[in-house]
Amino acid sequence: MSDQKDNRSGGPTTSGAYALAEILSQPKVWDACLELLARERRLEDVNQRFHGKRNWLFIGCGSSYYVSLAAAASMNLLTECRARAVPASEVLLYPELTLGDTSDMVPVLVSRSGKTSEVLRAAQIFKDRGIETLAITCSAGQVLEEMASTTILLSPADEQSTVMTRSFTSMLLTMQALAATVADDKPFIDALKQLPSAAERTLHDVPKRVREFVAGHAFADYVSLAQGPFFGLACESALKMTEMSVSYGQVFHTLEFRHGPKSIVSPETLLVFLLSESSYDAECEALEEMKQLGGTTMVVCNRADRRARRPTTNACLRGATPRTRRGATPTRSRSALSRDAPPTGSPMTVGSSNDPSARTGERPAPDPTRSGPGVRHPPCAARATASREADAGSSWLRATRSRHRAVRGVACAIPATRTTPS
Repeated sequence: MSDQKDNRSGGPTTSGAYALAEILSQPKVWDACLELLARERRLEDVNQRFHGKRNWLFIGCGSSYYVSLAAAASMNLLTECRARAVPASEVLLYPELTLGDTSDMVPVLVSRSGKTSEVLRAAQIFKDRGIETLAITCSAGQVLEEMASTTILLSPADEQSTVMTRSFTSMLLTMQALAATVADDKPFIDALKQLPSAAERTLHDVPKRVREFVAGHAFADYVSLAQGPFFGLACESALKMTEMSVSYGQVFHTLEFRHGPKSIVSPETLLVFLLSESSYDAECEALEEMKQLGGTTMVVCNRADRRARRPTTNACLRGATPRTRRGATPTRSRSALSRDAPPTGSPMTVGSSNDPSARTGERPAPDPTRSGPGVRHPPCAARATASREADAGSSWLRATRSRHRAVRGVACAIPATRTTPS
């Protein structure tokens, strides 16, 4: 579950009023957080305190665990350190298996509320062992701040709604900036500073575009797919779908979805692909296969080429983010921001692989008899004829082996809403 927080104001969180406002406030909040970090020199202080430590362990629960996955990927990609993320419960239940050698470890305790029970218990374990810790939180004066050795407090990112949105992206932005500080990567830090203005331009019409898409479709299943540094974002995307709309959301590594889970694919399955640049060909082949099986697809990518945008794709969401070196994009929006590409053409195309609206642009009315939580549909003809297994001899694997190159990208999600504290 996401980081819990009490709704003391009794405001209209069930209607999503707070959540939407918090989503749209992200650019200003990012700007405020970056300004705060620079003014207080918090990142430089943290880097100096843990200088020489090579083993970073990011710890959280729910959304805070998923942002930890993305943060660990950023630390690995930007620095020469070794980083990983674990749920706080693993530290509590299997400490020796989870922690290993702690001689040069930096435990990073992530909790928006600063009072997540499992994170506090993990903090106590490190304290009892004499291991210094870093806390990342958005709420001042909480127990975690007292227990940690040092804290990065992001007060501008705190929220009224329960589901984490701007706090998620702000904490990820901060941890990416920390990784860049450890690596002394000034160009990357400069690119992060461009994000607020880029996101502001992209987000202003997102509510309208999303409402139009939702009004024209009814889905039984929601699946988020990603690889590598984007997998944590896919986890968060599925969690937001589940806890905000009480819908059935799942998450898989993109290519793993081909091995069994693809049996749920139908026009009432929305498949959200977070496409990377380094694995684009392999992931696009999986995307094309799901289209052939009759699934409805939404693509979040840096550049939407013909393979991603052809008429069988229901939606392709794109936007503009500041350019860094190839593959090293600092942040992205949950369902709207793409990386490194100026917006060209229509930002959203709507259609389906097995209805006329794919060609006419008309949106079919939802059919409530064919969708809903837990509804399953019989295999369609497309699935029977087009389904194929991924194996060692497939074209994407041969191409990937011959053209594979190291990933130097990091991502940040712009989440959606929030409901209680963890």
